[in-house]
Amino acid sequence: MGKIVRRPLHTLTSEDKAKTRLFELIHSDVIGLMLTETMRSYRYIFLFTNDYLRYTEVYVLTLKSEAPAMIKEYIARVEKQHSQSKSMVCRTRVDGGGKYGSREKFLDYLAQEGITREASAP
Repeated sequence: MGKIVRRPLHTLTSEDKAKTRLFELIHSDVIGLMLTETMRSYRYIFLFTNDYLRYTEVYVLTLKSEAPAMIKEYIARVEKQHSQSKSMVCRTRVDGGGKYGSREKFLDYLAQEGITREASAP
């Protein structure tokens, strides 16, 4: 009997390599307007998913206009918590919806932070 050697199924593409670092790519989406509000009047759900770990954090919002402040707060928090690993958010993937209030202000913020915005399917 000989040793059986199997070749890898595929080589890593540049997109796959991007998933090898913590917070390289963050997916975010706002879900709502929910028909039933919570006791504290929350009617929107804001999801952040770290592409590397597939770890998802869920936040609740009362207004959709709170989304830009929430994403800024989230990015600042994860970069501060993981500063020793030199993890920085490099790309964020969002759909083309108008959930981030003023689109120009949101894009200006991303440009200032050096974060690339990628569009996903709605």
